[in-house]
Amino acid sequence: MQVLRALFAAPFALTTLALGVACGPPGPVQALTPGAGQAPQFIDDTDPYRARVTMVKDTSSPFVVDWPSENRGRLERSVRSGPAIVHFDEKSLELLPDCQAEGTYNYAGFTPKREFKILKSRAELQANLPLTAVQLEGRLAHSGTLAIAFRMVGAHELDRRTLSRSQLRGRQCGQATHFVRSMTIGAFRFISGATQDASAGAGVMGFGAEGATAGQSQTMVEDGNFQSCDMAQATAAMAPQGCTAVLQIELVPLDLDDAGQQTPSCGEGLRWDGAACVSIERVRAEAAQAPPPDQAVASGGPPARRGGFECQKDNAQECLEQCKLGNVPSCYHLAGHLAQGTGGMGKDLGRALRLWDVACKAAEARACTALNLHHYMQQDWHRALAYGSAGCLAGDPGACNNIAVQAFYGQGTAQNRPHAFQLWLRACKMRDAQACDNAGLMILHGMDGAPHDPAAAFKLLERACESPGHEGCGNLGICYEHGLGAQKDLRRALELYLESCNEANGALDCVKAGLLIEENSTQAEHRSRALALYERACNMPPTGGCFTTEEIKRYYPGAYSDEGYDRRACEDAQQFALGCYNAAIAHERGYAGVPDRDRAQSLLDRACKQGGLKKACRAPRVGSPTRI
Repeated sequence: MQVLRALFAAPFALTTLALGVACGPPGPVQALTPGAGQAPQFIDDTDPYRARVTMVKDTSSPFVVDWPSENRGRLERSVRSGPAIVHFDEKSLELLPDCQAEGTYNYAGFTPKREFKILKSRAELQANLPLTAVQLEGRLAHSGTLAIAFRMVGAHELDRRTLSRSQLRGRQCGQATHFVRSMTIGAFRFISGATQDASAGAGVMGFGAEGATAGQSQTMVEDGNFQSCDMAQATAAMAPQGCTAVLQIELVPLDLDDAGQQTPSCGEGLRWDGAACVSIERVRAEAAQAPPPDQAVASGGPPARRGGFECQKDNAQECLEQCKLGNVPSCYHLAGHLAQGTGGMGKDLGRALRLWDVACKAAEARACTALNLHHYMQQDWHRALAYGSAGCLAGDPGACNNIAVQAFYGQGTAQNRPHAFQLWLRACKMRDAQACDNAGLMILHGMDGAPHDPAAAFKLLERACESPGHEGCGNLGICYEHGLGAQKDLRRALELYLESCNEANGALDCVKAGLLIEENSTQAEHRSRALALYERACNMPPTGGCFTTEEIKRYYPGAYSDEGYDRRACEDAQQFALGCYNAAIAHERGYAGVPDRDRAQSLLDRACKQGGLKKACRAPRVGSPTRI
């Protein structure tokens, strides 16, 4: 994460680093069966039940297009009653309606995306269609392939990353193994007798202009209207009528410590390709039969075709291979290696930027976010905003968070803090902890068009603080320090400041912890501890600014002395500079044992010259008062 500028309570930060393209109306369903006399391809590359052993232990994303309509209807209705709880094992997937937990699904739209996925093996059936895979094996053996053509327009996202058994209630909870963290919605057609070539299938299903084959395919199940989905607006509060079918669910095991996994698990012999689980052996076989990969990829150009699977992001060579096969998520990861010169790849920022641009135009939202961040760091505000907006509309909450930062400060656009608040709310609905933190901060104080609701802010900040990155813990500490949305509790406030300082490298929260200690004790050991926290903050990398003195007085009237306000205010300077400034004051007052003019001067110089903190541009004041 690259932090840009922060308010008093927490940073407004850039987030650092679903595949598809904008779509038109569907074309007619045409012939997708193998030619006469051609045996259907049926790759039985692994034991499908063994493949699912891995799936049930990690986050996975099966389709539900094969479910009976009444079951999908129950799932759609569950968004109104809390988390959907299921039993998922090596052989079955079952919704448990009489098992409930606290939590709310929030709808978040994105630019309509389209996909056409071919399934050719028993293992692929089990990984992508776990409810009816066994029943579908006969149909697969007869027709050679099954396919899903679908539009995606948004998702219902649960406001919790994790869920434990202790939080469940109901008669069926003894059977519970997983919960549904998100549901992707839109429209679909589930077809048997599909083409052997995904690109040809895409054309005849209305996804492009490429090829067709002879024969007749059969639509087994369909739901929703493709044309309605094509008209969906990414910023709409709900999906359009006729485009609300649940297509895919994200299953997360109960009691999973870190549910931040981005790439779903597919099990043995299978890999995620950006939208579904595909057989490694099938990918390799098709790659061997295909023409040589287009060399454009090697120079940062677009892939010649769509295929492959999403590489392991740390394996640069695999990312190169899969990018050449046309896997856009792999091109995104490859660009990351080229940008940094890692994984045996020579550093080539130009190629990286071209690949990210190609991936962004193919609706790989993370690539748009990477370009947003790159151009932001170059202070090319307009390009940063353009790429960030594309990434946000394509469904990446980090991009929404980033352009909200630009709207908040008026970078590349007119300053519009109410719009920034709405963007942060949108990203927060997609479980971006930094965005929840920023939105919570605005609600906490009723800032610039946001409602003033400390209780609601407290809930947002509490969820953000639970994230792996500990975002929100500093703001949550403010709630406890001042009794906003929670009972005043200085001990808990200090714990949260220290958590952010130690776990999230929050320079501002190190300062707040030190000041809280200093303001409530005159003991030498406590002042020494406060000094250590200021020094720690001073040695942290640049992380943005914080509230001005005027803003702190407005939001916390009468809370501090004049000096207390001064020592918490960054104005337009860097957070680390505030650490240096407070450390200098501590050395002026002898918190290390005796006053140290030289050390104080060094710290003031750093705060002034490197951190841009104007009030630090002064000579040391040894012998000043020892109490705030």
